Amino acid sequence: MFVYFSIILLELIQYFMLEIRNVVKKYEGQNSPAVNNVSFSVKEGTFFTLTGESGSGKSTLLRIIKGLEDIDSGEVLFNGTLVKGPSKKLIAGEEGIELAHQDYNLFPRHTVYENIQYVIRRLSNEDQEKKINELLDVFHLQEFRDKIPSTLSGGQQQRVAIAKALAISPRVLLLDEPFSNLDMILRNEIKTELADYLRQTKASVIFVTHESADALSLSDQIAVMKDGKIIQQGTPETIYTKPATPYVATYFGNANIVKVKNLEKLSITSTNEVATESLVCIRYEDIEITENGTAMLFAKVIRKDYFGSCFRLEVRLDKLRLWLYSNATSIKRGDLIPLKINTEKIHLFTSN
Repeated sequence: MFVYFSIILLELIQYFMLEIRNVVKKYEGQNSPAVNNVSFSVKEGTFFTLTGESGSGKSTLLRIIKGLEDIDSGEVLFNGTLVKGPSKKLIAGEEGIELAHQDYNLFPRHTVYENIQYVIRRLSNEDQEKKINELLDVFHLQEFRDKIPSTLSGGQQQRVAIAKALAISPRVLLLDEPFSNLDMILRNEIKTELADYLRQTKASVIFVTHESADALSLSDQIAVMKDGKIIQQGTPETIYTKPATPYVATYFGNANIVKVKNLEKLSITSTNEVATESLVCIRYEDIEITENGTAMLFAKVIRKDYFGSCFRLEVRLDKLRLWLYSNATSIKRGDLIPLKINTEKIHLFTSN
């Protein structure tokens, strides 16, 4: 019987590696909390992203999870054990949870190799060498192994800081804007390799970013924060296709926000049960230029912008303006073009 309940307990711990329950944090002098009644759970091996505009409470929440900030109310549980803030613990910070700082937190007089080595100095020399080389490869740092931090760029230091955090194989890794100092080419390489590496380690990751593309491409779950609150949580596909608010819709890509009463102008019949002032989302990619015989409507092109892989068109139908993407090079301003809207993709907001 004891063994049976132990197995059940272990499964629950694995299911919820980390639990944040109704956490509130308000700094002195603030009118509203930096983190306002936030709750979510993170499974073992899950890549969980916190995203939102600057000042929404993302970085503060990471520091709370690590145990570096006291909270006003709520609790953080790691493997079922309460994470204590600095006022209740002699040495601040929860063991097993590692935070890769935005300020890098590197030893200035030690080499890249020595910075990573320090946190695993109790391992055998062979295991140290294996682990360090593995991380240097993942983060493209082999050529900098004997350099000191002051000789490195911000992006290189950032990669060293993440490698150092990963060296001790944390159960939970907290990443605060880990790609912010990387150029686009290196960002795409590193983020893919890092995600693959983390999934192999089965670490739970909480990833803070304001880059919506990174959130969509890397995450198992996304929580969108605004003004200290989580306004929507779900899978990347749910967040993108069924945004809870216009803010979420436009944060995760280009969207036309249209009132229900204007759907008739788009030759779309709306249900009478929906208030005419309610809003719907029509993604740019869900409007296409079609043949005259299959067109739902005709609109005048008033703007055309080149985006490399496609053109972005602004069109006008009476007083209603819409945006869409097109590969048609022959279209020019002033043209009247036939359009068709994928009505199955139109999303009605649950909150405005």
